Amino acid sequence: MPFDGVLLHHMIKELQPLLGAQIQRVRQSIHDEFLFTCYRPGTPLQFILSAHPEEGRVHLTKRDIDETTTSHFLHILKHHIEQGTIRALHQHHNDRILVITIDKTNAVGQIETVELIAELMNRHSNLFVVKAGLIIDSLRRVPPFSEATRTVLPHTPYTYPHDTKPNPWTAFTAITFDQAMAHQGISPLLANAIEHRGVRLDHACTPRMDKQTYQYHVYDCFEDAALYPSISELLDALYFDIKKEKRHRQQIKDLTQVLTQKIQKAATKLAHLDADLEDGKQKDTWKHYGDLLYANAHKIQKGVTSVTLQDFDGVTDVFIPLQETKTPQDNAAQYFKKYQKAKKALEHIKEQQHQTRLEMEWLHQSLYDIEQASPVALQELREAQQPKKPPKHPPKKRQPHQIVHQDVVFYVGQNAKQNEVVTFELASANDLWLHVKDMPGAHVIAKTPHVTEEILRFAANLAACHSAAKHSSSVEVQYTKRKHIKKIPGFPGSVVQVKEYQTIFIDPDCPKAPS
Repeated sequence: MPFDGVLLHHMIKELQPLLGAQIQRVRQSIHDEFLFTCYRPGTPLQFILSAHPEEGRVHLTKRDIDETTTSHFLHILKHHIEQGTIRALHQHHNDRILVITIDKTNAVGQIETVELIAELMNRHSNLFVVKAGLIIDSLRRVPPFSEATRTVLPHTPYTYPHDTKPNPWTAFTAITFDQAMAHQGISPLLANAIEHRGVRLDHACTPRMDKQTYQYHVYDCFEDAALYPSISELLDALYFDIKKEKRHRQQIKDLTQVLTQKIQKAATKLAHLDADLEDGKQKDTWKHYGDLLYANAHKIQKGVTSVTLQDFDGVTDVFIPLQETKTPQDNAAQYFKKYQKAKKALEHIKEQQHQTRLEMEWLHQSLYDIEQASPVALQELREAQQPKKPPKHPPKKRQPHQIVHQDVVFYVGQNAKQNEVVTFELASANDLWLHVKDMPGAHVIAKTPHVTEEILRFAANLAACHSAAKHSSSVEVQYTKRKHIKKIPGFPGSVVQVKEYQTIFIDPDCPKAPS
């Protein structure tokens, strides 16, 4: 982890504006990050303490955390730290341990002092609230008799992790990797730069991040690095922009893989249904065999395995397989039974084919939506893939894209969920509805019952530009009145049945996508 003791040493200097600031609010994210909102007269401040095993850090920030959660430790922080004033900040030796001393006035007007201690040590990262040398509580507790070298439980003495290495800020002459690693708070990244790039601890602090690996430090440790004005701005860019974008891409990849597997499964099912349909088409042959056997039963001897009979036209000969253990009448009854079974199966198969094609249409639409999705839209799509009980206080809906042209309002759905809103919540019965034929894309609504050719072509272009066919030519777009659009039971509202429609062909003229 590049957030070593040397980097923390320089970070303490950036955190000095926090001295004298009052902690007004503490929040926790699902990634073991705690955001502290502070105020010093005339200056609002925020800083993050993260005890994440891979992303442990502390820095000032102007960003906000998402996906907040709660925990017992968060309640401890709120009780003992909120409304307290930061009196001191210091690092324990050159280790990755930050101690924040906080004064807070209690209910009887007395000042109580607590310490918020952050140990930023990879998988051993932890946060402590300590008062008079005793642990009030910690983010992670370590019971006795575990493999850890020390016990971490409430009401037990807090002890610093044991480290016998010398502090490099007292005396440091190392020039090799091994010599550097023999000092406290030196990471392998920095030790390697000391040996191979001639880095020294008295060099200027210039926060930088490797453009390929996204590792970072305050010294010249990389061949190709981006420079930042401060460590805090570097960490903001990394954890709020770069890593968020990487998580977004990974989520898109994961969802795409799931949907692709579902599409392949549905395609396989459809192929089997098509094969079953072809088999079922023999039902008329089996009925014909039964009729011939009944009509000619007196001519057929029991025990034969087949018979050739003259067809009812008096010309054609028909070969009929038989079961030798059955009488001619039983063989005829068997063929009629197969006929009735196939007749019923055909109705079921056709219904299954219809349902499977609708499912594939929805899956292809979802796959298209995912490829175009922003992080907010992607969250909507994840919720659509994993439906759950709606919350008591549902979040505000993200509104579909709205365009005004020739005094007509146009709505464009930007994913399956918004398509449902556009069609069934925003549109009136006589409004114009459009969608690219047989391809995933947006539902488009023109809020007018009076459709001119200009309005129709403008709306059709919107539908084409917000579809998988946006780079094609002569795109076929369906259009009709909203009242001819019906929901299909058992499917999301973005999968619809169009009772009657017309089509228009358009060459997409797509402007730059709206932000």
